[in-house]
Amino acid sequence: MKTVLIIDESSLIREFLSLKLKGLGLNVETALNGFDGQMKMRSADPDLIIMDYLLSRVSSMKLVQMKNDDPNLKNVPVIMLASSLSKERILELARMNVSKFYAKPIKIDGLIKGISELLAMEIKIDTTPCIIDAHYNDGILFIEVARGLNTEKIDVLNYKITEILKLYDAGIPKVLIIMTDMEVSKRDIDKLSAFLSAVRYSTHTPLKGIKILTPSESVPKLLQFLPDFKRIETCANINEAMDKLLGIKVTDWMTEGVQIVRQDFVTAEKASKESEETLHLQFAGEKGSEAAGETQQPPTAQSSEWDAETRISVVDDDPVIRELVKTTFTKAGCQISAYENGKVFVEDLEQSSPDLIFLDLLMPEMDGFTVLKNLKKLKSQSPVIIMSALSKKETVVKALSYGVKSYLIKPLKPANILRKAAEALKTDF
Repeated sequence: MKTVLIIDESSLIREFLSLKLKGLGLNVETALNGFDGQMKMRSADPDLIIMDYLLSRVSSMKLVQMKNDDPNLKNVPVIMLASSLSKERILELARMNVSKFYAKPIKIDGLIKGISELLAMEIKIDTTPCIIDAHYNDGILFIEVARGLNTEKIDVLNYKITEILKLYDAGIPKVLIIMTDMEVSKRDIDKLSAFLSAVRYSTHTPLKGIKILTPSESVPKLLQFLPDFKRIETCANINEAMDKLLGIKVTDWMTEGVQIVRQDFVTAEKASKESEETLHLQFAGEKGSEAAGETQQPPTAQSSEWDAETRISVVDDDPVIRELVKTTFTKAGCQISAYENGKVFVEDLEQSSPDLIFLDLLMPEMDGFTVLKNLKKLKSQSPVIIMSALSKKETVVKALSYGVKSYLIKPLKPANILRKAAEALKTDF
């Protein structure tokens, strides 16, 4: 049995990769930091080393050099994981025989293919077409699933939810699972069970706090074959789903033995270092990614995916709000375009393609909902964050029906704006 040594200071990365690789039939050793990695390199006799670039106590550069100087380790291939590396550092590490580089957040299919090549062993992964996304907003975790269920993405989802809830320092969330463009049959029952188990395990949410929004008649039928999940309610429209979710109180869960530590889903302002995004729900070969199977090069300091290249549009008739958002993201090095009404913004869409849109609902000439209709008509893929003083359930539900990713209630705080943007863009400012 071949041995893989994982050196990473993120407990989430260590746990995820360890379980994943053990499930593929590999022996796995883990190290907590550079110093621990130095000891484990000598004792574990690894066939492959996967290490993060940023390590404490002993740097990754020194570890690689030590490996190369040891006659028993010099031929062991190394995979380097990094959120950001300069081109010069990548070339330097390549000259030190680092075999492959993968960017964080990690796309699991690309990493597994790299492991398969370096260990010269066939590793099969699930290639079922599947789109999964997850985001958190005001006490509700939204999980969107389309096309089908993929085992690899279900495994990642478990840890992705953990990351999101850490990012917001959230308690036990209410969960809305949105299933679109997919039918399930009895052959999918194991995957559906694994998917719902991942949701329950990572959120600790009781079944009454989980709703499934789907037009499919096969989903509720299949749930009846799953004793652990047959009490999950399915809804045919978003109004019904949101009504049921918003009607649940934390005290309703006490009868199920759930220990509530926070008062009614209050979220904190700061995220810990470990809550930075490390895993990606997208595969390397999917839209917006590298070609399937190609090694992912970490973004350089000059060309980071969401730095000066990030285009953000703010559409609001209030000059104070426009200036607040502009100031917040200018400090993050982003390109900001401000519009005083929806009409001007929609007209400019032909020349611009923003990565993120902040949108007010109440504006002269063209309101926010009309802008959303235009975005839908133009098939825009840009995530939208609503900024509004309107917090009625009907307004929120209507906005969500247009695919809005998040909803900020005015007055706004820069910390909240950045946090919502980080979640929508899957990055860290």
